Amino acid sequence: MTTSNQEQPGKERDLKAQLEQSRAELESFAYIVSHDLQEPLRGINNYTRLLHETAKGKLDEQELAWLDRVTSLTERMSDQLGALLQYSRAAQQPLVVEAVNLNELVAGVLEPLAPLITETACIITIPRLLPTVDCDSLRTASVFESLITNALKFNPSGCDIQVEIGYLVGESPTFFVHDKGIGIPDKFHDVIFNLFRRLHGRNEYGGGIGAGLTISRKHIERQGGALWLKSTPGIGTTFYFTLNPEPEDADKDKVHVN
Repeated sequence: MTTSNQEQPGKERDLKAQLEQSRAELESFAYIVSHDLQEPLRGINNYTRLLHETAKGKLDEQELAWLDRVTSLTERMSDQLGALLQYSRAAQQPLVVEAVNLNELVAGVLEPLAPLITETACIITIPRLLPTVDCDSLRTASVFESLITNALKFNPSGCDIQVEIGYLVGESPTFFVHDKGIGIPDKFHDVIFNLFRRLHGRNEYGGGIGAGLTISRKHIERQGGALWLKSTPGIGTTFYFTLNPEPEDADKDKVHVN
């Protein structure tokens, strides 16, 4: 009986090591597949476009429409492979932890979003200055960009779009991006974090392939934090996340920048 109890921790460690190796191999496989398939896919797309141009007058409208469909499908697959590549990188790239002024970081995120903000006539508010925290700036910027972009996109047509960015004070800050958009039913709160899972048609609400939230959660988890939401259909959605760049099982590939 004593021997069995002594062996149990060792078996658990072995199982954990095997699971970690399987996870690493799967992420490496995803990277290789998504990276290496892009080149032949671009070739298919280019040759299909070339065939479409040279075949005008030789093929009927239906046949040309089929070629357009092939082009469209290759572009969609390319976007999916690109998202898979981003997800793999989010899982594998080492953390670069440094003190980051989140006011500057969010300002940098909002700058390239200015055309979309203007187009949607969105009012973005940041009620108080954001803190300076230890985090991976590239990962954290990616999360803010994804959440803010979603807040701008998922709104009923003709309504006033408002987005609030802030944080709650606690033992460690909890950050949030709040909108008054279409909302998300409770039954989909977990589903939306699945890769390539969209709740709407591909061409609705600005399109997309359903990968942003999956990648964002991976960025947060790699920093030892959590990402979740509260939402009421027709009222709005608030995404919350925490940052903890010193998780209990500290990553050996973490890099600190002083």
